[in-house]
Amino acid sequence: MSDRYCLCGARLDRSSAVRSLKSPSNISSEDRYFIFFTRNIWISEGARCCSDHLVNHQLKQEAIDQIKPVSIRQEELNSADVQLLLNKSQIILENQNKKFNFDDLLGLTDDEYRLLTSLSKDDFNKFVKTVSSSGIRNSSNRSIRTAIGIYLCKIRLGLSNRLLASLGLDVAMPPFLDGKRQFSSEEANQSRCITKVRWVVEAANRRIKQFKYFANTVQNSSLPYLESDLSIVCSLINRYQTPIATSKPEDKGIGEKIMRLINQKNKIQLLLEENNLLRRSSQWETINHDQLMDSFPIMSEEDMGDLTFGVFQLKRARAYAEEKCSITDLTGIGKYSIQRCLMIPNLIRVPTKSAYADRITHHPTIQFTDDHILGWWCDCYIGGRFLGCCSHISSAIWFLCCERWQTRKRHMPSGTYMSLAIDAIQVSDFYDSSDDDDDDTSLYSLS
Repeated sequence: MSDRYCLCGARLDRSSAVRSLKSPSNISSEDRYFIFFTRNIWISEGARCCSDHLVNHQLKQEAIDQIKPVSIRQEELNSADVQLLLNKSQIILENQNKKFNFDDLLGLTDDEYRLLTSLSKDDFNKFVKTVSSSGIRNSSNRSIRTAIGIYLCKIRLGLSNRLLASLGLDVAMPPFLDGKRQFSSEEANQSRCITKVRWVVEAANRRIKQFKYFANTVQNSSLPYLESDLSIVCSLINRYQTPIATSKPEDKGIGEKIMRLINQKNKIQLLLEENNLLRRSSQWETINHDQLMDSFPIMSEEDMGDLTFGVFQLKRARAYAEEKCSITDLTGIGKYSIQRCLMIPNLIRVPTKSAYADRITHHPTIQFTDDHILGWWCDCYIGGRFLGCCSHISSAIWFLCCERWQTRKRHMPSGTYMSLAIDAIQVSDFYDSSDDDDDDTSLYSLS
């Protein structure tokens, strides 16, 4: 193959008099290396072919099968060329080891596409191109091709979720405690990984249930029309409402962080267990927060988001801090008790009452330096995770790192509204009014 002839024999001269009716396109470097390693045929850079042989700028499988060598020649390779060939061969080998990869246009044969999706490879590519124009988007954990391929496999073969997982798709749900007091760090991390993605599904369901017809029980007589009604509602949502979530530049970094931390054990929990600090209350001294003014790091709420791995814990942080201090105005607060470890001075814990049971007190524990938060652990049921943190830890870090350094008061904290009301029992002019007295019908007054 050269830059003058296509693999089908059509002439690709630049002269308009002899140019083929099929516009030529350059063969990509990925295709050239793939053909070299799988067919032992080298295609020189700049070789072209008819556009009919390409799908998404890659050669169709039948086009690759038609390629035949035209000559045998020897070429000398320098060290850079050899290194490049080794890298390309490694990439091709890794792609071939993937059992279920729709993103690799050469990863599955035409017969495999027909078996898995009921469509030929070319028809599948055309279908993906058509669906891609409808508004579906790539996400950080799956491409459009993968989403469509998995869906077609599911309805084509009726595969179970476990079998699909063995082919590359992992269907998971948060674990249950099953009588345990706390999730292990691995279970808690896995649960956070799932809920990080699941909220989009819950948000979509909430939008559908804004239509009260779908929020209530549907009568049996309406079942024949349920599918069409749901399609209409979803179409209205997709057309006239903003997307729930859009891809962001930082999504890739978040995904990499998840994979790096998901199997990491909680080092603070191990530290507490090794030194028997969970039960030895004598190893903790109670101090006020101002005794850590110089040794605890200062952070912004944006930095806090990287630790909490979400916004829910930050929204709960103020409520826990106000409950601990019994006031709503936390600016310039003088009393916020914490416990410091006598054995490890840079290890503290902040006793925090549970939001669901008054008799339960949690002990979020934090290890720190002057510049960084090294780790955390809490004795609540999700406190062992290191992929984000619970609300108790979030509240303690938020107050010590951020809120206590604020100089501007909040605009009218909610607790100040209590001073505007007076108990009706204490009002001296309370009396029963007659039906005829239209001017004095109130049973209580506000000062």
